Order: sequence, then C-alpha cells, then structure tokens
Amino acid sequence: MAPAEEEDKPWRRAKEERLKLEQQAAQPPPLTDNQRDALEWYRNTCLVAGAGLIGSIWRQVAGGAAQHQVFVPPRAQGLPPEVVDTWRRNMRFKEGVRTVGRQTVFVTGVGALYFGAEVTMRRWRQSRDAWNTAAAGAVTGAYLGAISEWQQQHHHYVLIVLCCWLYCVSAVL
Repeated sequence: MAPAEEEDKPWRRAKEERLKLEQQAAQPPPLTDNQRDALEWYRNTCLVAGAGLIGSIWRQVAGGAAQHQVFVPPRAQGLPPEVVDTWRRNMRFKEGVRTVGRQTVFVTGVGALYFGAEVTMRRWRQSRDAWNTAAAGAVTGAYLGAISEWQQQHHHYVLIVLCCWLYCVSAVL
C-alpha cells in the first residue's frame, strides 16, 4: 500500500479526531478576571491563616500556657493531688486550644479584609500598583483602630460581614 492510501483509512482519521477532542477536553477553560482575583484572594488569605496558626501555636508553646489561670472547684479539695494536677493540665490545654483558635480566626479575618480591600481597589482603579496595597493597609488599619469593646469580643462576625461586602463590591466593579 502507498503511504497516501494508508493516511486515508477511516479508522486513522477517526483516531486523530478523537485525540484532538481529548486534548481540547483536557484543557480547562480560561479563568475570568473575577475568578482569578477570587483565587488570588483565597490563596493569600489561606497563607495568612497558616502563618497566624503557626504564630499562635508558637506563642502558646513559648510561654502562653503558664498564663492561663484555672479555677479549681472547692469540692476538688478532697481529691488526691495527682487528680487535681491532671485536671489543671487538661483545663490549661483546652484554654490554650481556644486561645490559638481565637487568635487564628482574628489573623485570618484581618488578612481576608486586607486582601479583599486590595482586590476591590485594584478593580475600582483598574490598575495594579502600590497605591492599592497602601489603600488596603489603610482600610485594615482603620478597622483595627476602630474596633469597640463589643467588636473586640465579636470581631470575627464583623470581619466576615466586611469581607463579604468587599467581595460583593469587587464583583460589581
């Protein structure tokens, strides 16, 4: 058989078409600007959350556990000292885990607010430069400076609302 006849075989053409379709299906569709910005915001926020978690654990291990005061109920006076010491250690550990969780949520919220403000400024100004970063830092610093007594205890709710608002605003822009 001649080479030209070999290339004309229908099964060979069908195989080549199938390979082309498989290659096209394997390539994901390109990301839109909104998707790219959301992905960048999420990645940066997760990096800040990881750093916040590591920092909180380091602070707890480096001496924060000794700062927790544990209330021992009066009925524990009749228990052996080993039991009371074990109970105190367990309560200090639980309080340490709660503290690490609160600090990590706070750092994550501040990071999400910062990166959300940066994305919003970038979309509003239609440019990528240092002014977006400066404006995001100013927004985040203003939030941290303005939190009231109530917000200090419920700051994660306020941060979530602010981040959602920023995301909605950036999606509209």
